[in-house]
Amino acid sequence: MLSLCPTSCGLCHPECKDTDERCAGFAHLGECDKNAEWMARTCPVACGICKEQCKDTQEECARWMAAGECSINPDFMHRNCPESCSVCSKLACTDFNATQCHTWQLNGECEHNAPFMMANCSASCGLCKTLCQDHEEACANWAQAGECEANAAIMMRTCPSSCGLCHELEQATIHSKDEL
Repeated sequence: MLSLCPTSCGLCHPECKDTDERCAGFAHLGECDKNAEWMARTCPVACGICKEQCKDTQEECARWMAAGECSINPDFMHRNCPESCSVCSKLACTDFNATQCHTWQLNGECEHNAPFMMANCSASCGLCKTLCQDHEEACANWAQAGECEANAAIMMRTCPSSCGLCHELEQATIHSKDEL
C-alpha cells in the first residue's frame, strides 16, 4: 500500500490547483455546494478543499530533526523541513510584511538568513504549497462507513484524501503533464 498508494496512506500530499479560470466566480456563486462533485474536481482551491500549508518536503525530515539537523544545517533544513524544525509562521503561509519579504527574497535572504526568513516570510521563500489532504482526523473512519457516497458534498470538502479526490486530482495533473 505504501508504495502503490502513497497519497491515500498519507505519505505525500499532492499540490493541487484550480483548472478553470472561472473557479473563483463559481465559488462566489455558491457552486461549491450546488455542484459539489464537478467543483471539487475542477476548483479544489476555490472551494477550500486544497489549502496553503507550510509542510515538510522530504520524507526524512522527522529523523533529521531528531538528529539535530535543524541547528546543524539550518539552510537546508529550514527550506526542506520547515514543519519539523518549527519555523513555519504562526500565520502559516503568510508573509509578516509582503513588500519587505519579497525584497529580501530577491536579495537571497531565504538562503542567507534562513531561520528568520522561514518564520517571517514563509510564502516569499516558497515554503507554502496548496495541498490536498483531509481536514479532520476521523475522515478515514467516515469514508469506511460510506459517508463519501452518502454525503458527497461535505465529504469531498472535508475528507478529500479519504474519499479518493486527492488521488484523482494528482492523476489529472500527471496526465495533463504527459500530454504536454
